[in-house]
Formats: sequence, C-alpha cells, structure tokens
Amino acid sequence: MKRGITLPEISISLLIITIALIIFFNLANNLIYNLVNAKKMFLLVNANQEAIEMLIAFRNKNLESTSPQDFLKRINSGIHCISFSTSTGSINLNLSSQYCDFKYAQGKSGLKILNIIEITRNGDVAYITSTSKTSEVILPDHKLNIILTNWHPYSSP
Repeated sequence: MKRGITLPEISISLLIITIALIIFFNLANNLIYNLVNAKKMFLLVNANQEAIEMLIAFRNKNLESTSPQDFLKRINSGIHCISFSTSTGSINLNLSSQYCDFKYAQGKSGLKILNIIEITRNGDVAYITSTSKTSEVILPDHKLNIILTNWHPYSSP
C-alpha cells in the first residue's frame, strides 16, 4: 500500500527549514555588522597612531633647524588639534577646546574621524593623550598615550 506525505509532515519540514534559514541569515547579519565595526575601530586606532606620529614629526622638525630649540617650550599644555598641510608641507598644532576633523592617509572610507591631542607638560617631559572618535555613537572613543621628551640635547639661548 502506497502512503503519501501528509500535511502535518510537510508543515513540520517547512517549519524546520524556515527556522534554519532565519538562524543562518541572523548569523550572517551579525557577522557583517561586527566586521564593519571592526574596520571602523581599526581606522580609529590608525588615526590615533598617525596623530601621535605627526606630533613626533612636529618635534623632530626641530632637528632640521641650524639652532635647535627646546621643543617643549614651544608647546602649551592643553587640548590641541593637529593637521598636515599638503600645500605647504607643514604640520600645524593649534590649541582647541573641541574635537577637530582629522584627515589621514587611510581615512578614505567615508568615516568621519574626530581627534584631539591633550598635552600635559611636567618639566622636560610631556604626557600626550591622543583621542579619536567618530560621529557614530556605537563606537567607543579610542585613546593612545605616550610620553614625549625633547629627544636630543639642545642649546639654550
């Protein structure tokens, strides 16, 4: 005697297939979401690194002069914005009270990165904290701390 497939068997098999597809698409969606956020965090970390490297280059620019000056006497404690001018080839460090737009080499992702550099001087040492964030609320601010000195002996005038 031939037996056919009953309606409850079809319903149960369709339910199992539907649940499996929902789980698969949910996992795929979470994976894409996490990959996008990981890329954005990677860009924030790189922005902080580049801001610190620009500050170190700003300090090292002093080496090129014929009479090096005390780097730390030229900067004030406080919150600063740092930028690089491609037209003049100069690094600018300006006092600021808020986050500034930060443009850097890898920042062509459409993600708007804001950065500040906080400088606290204590004698011949400067404690630097670079903080980067995005306009998106879901990502936390990223901080990078270093200690910066004059790096080379200088002659006081």
